[in-house]
Amino acid sequence: MDVLLNNVILKEISKHIGKKWRAEVFCMNERLTWEQIQEKYPDQWIGLVEVEYEPDNDATIKSAVVKYTNKSKSELTRMQIQTNGEILGRYTTPDNVFQLGAVGYFG
Repeated sequence: MDVLLNNVILKEISKHIGKKWRAEVFCMNERLTWEQIQEKYPDQWIGLVEVEYEPDNDATIKSAVVKYTNKSKSELTRMQIQTNGEILGRYTTPDNVFQLGAVGYFG
């Protein structure tokens, strides 16, 4: 099914059902760059699959497919463990914004 048509159908269905169900629906099947993901899903936890990393840095995401949105960090962590790493949970705060817990005390 075409991604655009799929999104239109999901929007129509979601008018008639609760938010909890929508959160369980797979979002898309299109590959997005990390910048596109951050723009489309700002300031939230997302579940990624088919993650491609930058060539010189195994920690920096180049692109991925967003599979889940509106999940908590603990839900995504549990899913990551249960799927042996197939699903990767990430928060979409832009790189230039401070993220709590990212700085430790080095005294």
